[in-house]
Amino acid sequence: SINYDRVPQAIADLEHAAEFFESRALIAERLANIPSPGIDGVSLNAVTQIGKWASDTGQNNLAATLHAGARQLQDLAQRLREDLKTYLNVEELNIPKDPSPGLAI
Repeated sequence: SINYDRVPQAIADLEHAAEFFESRALIAERLANIPSPGIDGVSLNAVTQIGKWASDTGQNNLAATLHAGARQLQDLAQRLREDLKTYLNVEELNIPKDPSPGLAI
């Protein structure tokens, strides 16, 4: 069964996780522009490969995956928010500002 008293905190936790994913996606995007530690072929190739893995133009890179994960978490939080409003027959919800204590992100 669903404990409706805990849904607002679940929404806050999902939103916090989405923000975390977005912040990590921005870091991944910056990895595409890191300077090479040297001018040798191995260093230049490593920077190129890291940049592609982190933020290539395709959809199978770290930044795109993190952005997609954040969108999914936000969408889920929004659906929960709307479902809870409908269930409680209210227009506004009291969603906590902080994630659950000990949330590991």
